Amino acid sequence: MRNQAVAGKILSVLLRTGFIQGLLSNPTKMTITPMHFIRLILLFTFFLNFNQVFAQKGVATTFSTIDALLAGLYEGTFTVKELKQRGNFGIGTFHSLNGELLMLNGKVYQIQADGSSQEVQDTTRIPWATVSFFQEGQQHHLPDDLTYTSFQKEMDKVLASPNLSYAIWVEGVFSIKVRSVPAQTKPYPKMTQIVDQQSVFNYQNIRGTLVGFRSPAYVKGINIPGFHLHFLSADGKRGGHVLDFIMERGTVQTEKYHELSLVLPTNKAFLEVDLVTDKTKDLQQVEK
Repeated sequence: MRNQAVAGKILSVLLRTGFIQGLLSNPTKMTITPMHFIRLILLFTFFLNFNQVFAQKGVATTFSTIDALLAGLYEGTFTVKELKQRGNFGIGTFHSLNGELLMLNGKVYQIQADGSSQEVQDTTRIPWATVSFFQEGQQHHLPDDLTYTSFQKEMDKVLASPNLSYAIWVEGVFSIKVRSVPAQTKPYPKMTQIVDQQSVFNYQNIRGTLVGFRSPAYVKGINIPGFHLHFLSADGKRGGHVLDFIMERGTVQTEKYHELSLVLPTNKAFLEVDLVTDKTKDLQQVEK
């Protein structure tokens, strides 16, 4: 529907300018001025990219797979710029597992091992992330003083289906426990081997934003089934991967996706890594 609306606006502009009428009424006598030619080229270029630009709306895109990350593939084969082409909202990690990634309103933040946060450049490299264009969120009213566990139960009640992916955006005041991890060096260890290196932070009565997704069970191996949330403080200076919280009060918006997209690395390491062995236990260990 969005594609049709945009196409309709373009057609309306062309009709108002008389360009199409001129072509249809007497195409052999119509003079193509240099300006007409430039406009035609721009219009042609736009339509070539039309599907690429607008097809990403209503899609959740995952770069690489969570099992590849669990296996130690921390090499950043994608860039922040590529993420921004597929979304304005999302979570992930950075090259060499250097901190937690949070994308909000088109800005990408790196939450480092000391808990501090900074916005990163488009050239910054990414090994894994999930992003989407969050634009038509549905608001939900939830009780105050929810724990992370009770929050998940409440969200499960209001989200329409366990078989769809949902983006979750929460603005609120929290007492929250988050973590981040330091950059790793080659040869990269598996994620289960670096759990003890993670830095854990507890923030009390802090205003901020939760960004993340609730994914269906069938994405196991590609994404994290269930809830996966990252936190950014309202001042943009602190954050991390959410381990637990009490939400004193807050507002929640969600957006559902009927289409999932997967972008895979092309490097040798990904082509050769073991993605057959079930890594469910590994995921449970690192997500605690």
